[in-house]
Amino acid sequence: MEEMDTDHSTYPDDGRLKTELDEKIFVNRSLTLEDIKCYGFDMDYTLAIYKSPEYESMGFELIRDRMVSIGYPHEILRYTYDPSFPTRGLVVDTTYGNLLKVDSNGNILVCSHGFSFLKGLTIQPGAEKQSWRSFFDLIVVDTRKPLFFGEGTVLRQVDTHTGKLRIGTYVGDLQNGTVYSGGSSDIVTDLLNVKGKDILYVGDHIFGDILKSKKRQGWKTFLVVPELTKELCVWEDKKNLFDELKHLDIFLAELYKHLDSGSRDCPDISTIQKRMRALTQKMDTAYGQMGSLLRSGARQTLFASQLMRYADLYSSTCSNLLHYPFNYLFLAPPVLMPHEVGAQSLDLAASQLSSNNNHTIRN
Repeated sequence: MEEMDTDHSTYPDDGRLKTELDEKIFVNRSLTLEDIKCYGFDMDYTLAIYKSPEYESMGFELIRDRMVSIGYPHEILRYTYDPSFPTRGLVVDTTYGNLLKVDSNGNILVCSHGFSFLKGLTIQPGAEKQSWRSFFDLIVVDTRKPLFFGEGTVLRQVDTHTGKLRIGTYVGDLQNGTVYSGGSSDIVTDLLNVKGKDILYVGDHIFGDILKSKKRQGWKTFLVVPELTKELCVWEDKKNLFDELKHLDIFLAELYKHLDSGSRDCPDISTIQKRMRALTQKMDTAYGQMGSLLRSGARQTLFASQLMRYADLYSSTCSNLLHYPFNYLFLAPPVLMPHEVGAQSLDLAASQLSSNNNHTIRN
């Protein structure tokens, strides 16, 4: 047998791997772009990509100063925006004023009260400037999502010179270059003469953009998750911690595997649990004070479960669609149910046993 070539120059370097991950679109449900007739886009944080964290910091300061001007204590003026503290997908405990990070079953993963954690688009210079409206067949503003995906509001035309709304409800065919205000998803599909399954809607809000368009209209959905770039970097760097967690889970399962109703001795798993908590904390702190947007240790967050349930595709930016042809077939990875995983493990064990027996006979 020839010796395997281990020349590392044939492999992509870390920088190229990072670029490939940044440009990748991830798939929860298979989808072929050839069947898509219309692409819809949200504006804020989807088409309009703001400078972060400068934009969020400015918003924080404006809200903070406004709060003081209407009577809140002046002491809050000493607070500055910390981009490592907040993360999307948190739940606000309105009764006790806590910030909660929960899993898909509602179990609390991280809890903070205040700052105390409780235990338990760009234009290149010189390029010809083209109106952004020329890239779209239909533009609708002031949609008041998620109302837009339900009963909606009155559809009216916008005077693009003055910004004022024209009197009366708009009726008639779609006029290219016209900007509309209000309306509903039903009106939009009628104007475009398409059905829900013909639309791929791209947005950054899991509830207002993705969940409502999927549940109420059956649109194909693409969630923009800007945080994914950092999530991927940390995941690649700390994946060994998750692998150890996974091995400890398997080890725990083996300890209990052969126990039955007649078993009296209970395995001592305190050391294993302590190590699992330490690994989880180490992983979480690598992402920020609130940990990962998508998981805490081996458990997925509520945001992650909603992403997987309602977003057909997701990526760090909508511009990653440019890296794929318009007839591309996005294939979702196969997902096994727990009973199928168990059956697969038995088949693998039987195969290994058969291989070992054959090896023994030959010898």
